[in-house]
Amino acid sequence: MLSRVAPILLLMSACGAAAPATTRGGAAVLPISGWPPAPVRVSDASEALRRLVRATEELPPLGPPAPEAARTWAERVYAPWMSARANVLETAAVARRVLREQPRRERVVGAGLHGAILERTAAQLAEVDLRHLDDAAIDEVRAFVPALRRAATQAFEVCHEMGLREGASMDAWRAECDRRLDALARRRPAETEPSEEPPLRD
Repeated sequence: MLSRVAPILLLMSACGAAAPATTRGGAAVLPISGWPPAPVRVSDASEALRRLVRATEELPPLGPPAPEAARTWAERVYAPWMSARANVLETAAVARRVLREQPRRERVVGAGLHGAILERTAAQLAEVDLRHLDDAAIDEVRAFVPALRRAATQAFEVCHEMGLREGASMDAWRAECDRRLDALARRRPAETEPSEEPPLRD
């Protein structure tokens, strides 16, 4: 079963309730849990950016296999989780592409959120307790982690570079992307080296 569901995330690789709205210049800004106030007003946010915000809230953890259910875990837990997560990743990737037509500050925010979605997915696959599976099954689950972390690294780098060009209004958001990029690099440095694939363009 693992080999049947594994390609779902491979194709996609090339947290909490919404925060209360805050204000910027007297206008409500887009609330995003775990991030500084986004430099985008709620009234101005595109639907693509709103989809990315929603996607960050649709990342439940992957439940570990219990000893007595290890043989059925792939079909009963892993496959449904992979299918749902593939849908979230596809939605995020499409929204990110649509954001290329939006103002730069939306693209900066979108790059950071896309990176967070990719990184969170990688972390969930890397950290789930799989001790009750055999080595081959564990390797299949973990196999997606390097590619997801490389894609997340690229997204956070885009957030940094575009945030610099946008100026002081993006400083807090860019700093959060930098913090997440540094944390990602410390997890597994060898997995976050640049890949031979072209980076996402924004």
